[in-house]
Amino acid sequence: MSWLIEFTALWIASGAIILLGGWYAVEKISTRWPNWWRQYIVDDDPSYSGF
Repeated sequence: MSWLIEFTALWIASGAIILLGGWYAVEKISTRWPNWWRQYIVDDDPSYSGF
């Protein structure tokens, strides 16, 4: 039965790491990208100014 507790703890921890990594990528890394990268590479609709 202890394997179930360990598996659940690992499952929750890996989910938290994935969610925190996604949050960091969206909130922190995107603001550090150069403007040309955001304008020409990331933005597929140049008329939209959501940045």
